[in-house]
Amino acid sequence: MRDYANYLQNRINLVIDNVMWFPLQVGDTIDLIAPSSAPEISKFEKIANIITSFGYIPSFKYSSINPISEYSNKDNIRAKNFHDAMNNTNSKAVWVIRGGAGSTRLWHILENMPPIQTCKPFIGFSDATGLHSYLHTIGIPTIHGITAEFNKNSGSTVINNEESMEYLFDILTGKYKTVSYQIEAINQIAQHNNIMLDDLTITGGNITLVIASLGSIYSPNTTQNSILILESVGETPHQLDRWFDALIHGCSLLSTTNMIKAIVIGSTLQNASRQNSIVENQNYNDSIERFSNIISNIPVYRGHFFGHDAHNKPIVLGSKAKIFKTETWNLEFTVPIHQEIFSPQ
Repeated sequence: MRDYANYLQNRINLVIDNVMWFPLQVGDTIDLIAPSSAPEISKFEKIANIITSFGYIPSFKYSSINPISEYSNKDNIRAKNFHDAMNNTNSKAVWVIRGGAGSTRLWHILENMPPIQTCKPFIGFSDATGLHSYLHTIGIPTIHGITAEFNKNSGSTVINNEESMEYLFDILTGKYKTVSYQIEAINQIAQHNNIMLDDLTITGGNITLVIASLGSIYSPNTTQNSILILESVGETPHQLDRWFDALIHGCSLLSTTNMIKAIVIGSTLQNASRQNSIVENQNYNDSIERFSNIISNIPVYRGHFFGHDAHNKPIVLGSKAKIFKTETWNLEFTVPIHQEIFSPQ
């Protein structure tokens, strides 16, 4: 059995404080990869044309597609493509084409590969949560955001159909030093606590992948004060109840030593191909309310701006963040791009 304690310590030794990306500039290359389910190759030309229209160079060098079961390729090939794309010094970002399933199957392969040495934005969500978690073990911040295949520009009809690539590129180019989104307080401690929650680190992603990571080195970081973000798709309200219970006990959320200081829950869709019914939404809300009342010591918020629904705003995982109240509650985080190259706002 692998000695995970030693493995984790070796990873920790590689972490560099204040890791930052270089800003994306016109003419830079973006590597597109398929580390999970197989995307539609017929859409590659359209995706490439859209990215080119923004002034960037799309590369599919590391997105070899040879579907095996539900996955885009064999596990070892998907792992190597991800690893090589992240280490490619000729590109400025790595963008997932499609989520789906299969990222957790890459963990044990990546553990036996040389550590990634290049810090650049890795972008995606849903099943990509597994790879976000891997990169966080070596201190690389990542972006929870739209995939290249499903967004407003690509013509998605349901998933992230109102979310444009433009705002993602604004963040990658360093247009914003900080980003803020409105959130809604759910439980009493969130509603009545007017003290700013500051100096926190954002972690999490898709709840199914977060649950799959519990007990491993890829589980949500509970060694520093954190904001845990969660979104779900394809889980019924009853299944979501089970995942919430697993989080309560797997992350020791009721413990006074727990380091998760706030939780923000995004969209909860029963089926990615349609909107929830009124009854489904009520059942999800009931599940979230139950969860937030049990962990009455942790502020719980809703943020309908991320997940599989119409909107999926970029969130920098691993970044420094805070939650504060003005007229509304807000989640604000810093964008880890070299400050001296920021464009003036």
